[in-house]
Amino acid sequence: MNKVTALLLSMKFPTLNTSDLMEVINATPNPVIATEIMCGIYEQPIFTEHQEKKDAEYGVLTFKSFNKWSQKVDYSYVRNITKSGYFPKGTNKSDVTIENFKSLEVPYSSGNCEHLSIPTEETENRTSSMDLDNWMNRETLSYALQA
Repeated sequence: MNKVTALLLSMKFPTLNTSDLMEVINATPNPVIATEIMCGIYEQPIFTEHQEKKDAEYGVLTFKSFNKWSQKVDYSYVRNITKSGYFPKGTNKSDVTIENFKSLEVPYSSGNCEHLSIPTEETENRTSSMDLDNWMNRETLSYALQA
């Protein structure tokens, strides 16, 4: 830890050994957050229940939880399940449908093939996490309340 942190701790806890405090703080997953908590200046980011953010690839991301130590936001999203296989080289992905998938598919051992994936109508709920800054910099979706 730096001198400013040591000074802050010595002012906040004048009767305690600053080196011991710094040892404990440095043993946590996030020494900065630990220092802020101990000094009473930590402010948890504000999340609304079921807060939703916009994502170009996955659509709507729904807030689940926040881990202050890792500064990670856990979220869920719904994505289309994909079906993938091998097709003759040069196959146009837009020509492959669920209906003709099996008839166009070739074994990998045929050699002259490429791997393609297409979305199905089925969806699945997925979860993931991202850094707090990344979450906060995304556009928040808001919905008009219906009467």
